[in-house]
Amino acid sequence: MGNVEYIRHRYKVTKALKTYCVYSLIGSSSGTPLLPDTIRIEKYNGYSKATSINYYLRIRNTTNWQTCEKVTGLRPTGRKLLFEGNWLKDGKKSLLLFEFTPQPDQLIIDVYRAFYPYHLGLLTKIANNHLSGL
Repeated sequence: MGNVEYIRHRYKVTKALKTYCVYSLIGSSSGTPLLPDTIRIEKYNGYSKATSINYYLRIRNTTNWQTCEKVTGLRPTGRKLLFEGNWLKDGKKSLLLFEFTPQPDQLIIDVYRAFYPYHLGLLTKIANNHLSGL
């Protein structure tokens, strides 16, 4: 996809319940990860106006998960186990691609820093050409 690069983050499940999974960072493709060591993927409960999502990404930035930042909803991309979202940080929107393992004990999140394709065709092309980390 041209000059667009991403930083890959690998996570492992540390706690799994019916309504959420907590993941811990295993490693990142760069020396400094962009995402925190602990994240949570939780079921979407319909408490916002979001559409086409079943899950949310929440990052651990306080001591209570209920007050931690909800970053994005996970939207299907058309590829099995691959979802997309976005992260607005420092005034710039970044594309996030979430790849779950079939087990699902691991999660890969690719962060396209300061890049978000607003054109649906480009987003679809990125998702279809995305290299699996599994």
